[in-house]
Formats: sequence, structure tokens, C-alpha cells
Amino acid sequence: MSRFNLNKLFLFSFIFNISIGFPQSSEKILISGISVEGNVRISEEDIIRNARLWQGKEIDLEDIQKSVKNLWNLGRFGNIQIYIEEETPDGVILLIQVEELPILDKIEFKGNKKISDNTLKEKIKLQSGQILTENAIFKAM
Repeated sequence: MSRFNLNKLFLFSFIFNISIGFPQSSEKILISGISVEGNVRISEEDIIRNARLWQGKEIDLEDIQKSVKNLWNLGRFGNIQIYIEEETPDGVILLIQVEELPILDKIEFKGNKKISDNTLKEKIKLQSGQILTENAIFKAM
């Protein structure tokens, strides 16, 4: 499956997941609480702040889509989902689930005898400590 098709599948999955729990009209719902799951290196507070969601804010489907876009544009997540975890008389409790992209620990070359490791490192343009995206891996290959 091509990268383009995977992106289309992700986008469809995202829109389907958020449209199930959120109103389809311009009706707003009140956030009574927010929790975050899946974060390791990025704090819950940073994720909520970058999503531009907070307790007491009234939101609709468009606001949720903007929140996911804001988080996606950080370039630190491979997957982002926002769900209504619970409906209460005071509003809804949101759950933001994220999957952080991995960090490249080290680069090793095996079986190569013709080109120096330094030359290969320059050509692949990957560095230890960088966030490892699918695009970075594809370009390195």
C-alpha cells in the first residue's frame, strides 16, 4: 500500500472516529475534563495546551479537527485520536490518545566494506537523538 493510500486511510479513520461521538451540526458541547494517554516524553499539559483544549471550553467537531491538526503539526506523533470518554451533566470528558514517534538511538552499518561509515552517515542524513518519522526513514533508504 502506498504512503498516499495510508495517509488517506488514516484520515478516513480519524474522521470516522471523531464523528461518532461529536455533534454533526454547529451544536457546541462543554468540556468538563480532559485526560491524555500514550504520552511518554511530552507532558499532558503540553499536549492539552497545543491542542488548544481546556476545561470549560465549548467545542464542536471543527474544534476537534483543529486540535488534531495542531498536535499533528508538532511532528512528534504517529497517531492522534480524541474521544468522548464520558458524558456528564456538566459536559463531556475528553480523552486524547497519542502515539509518540520514536527517537533514533544510534546508527550502525553492518556488512559494508566499500564506503566509510562517516560517508554513509552523511548520505542518509539521520542523527542519533532525532525524532524518527516514516518520511525520514524513506529518504534515508
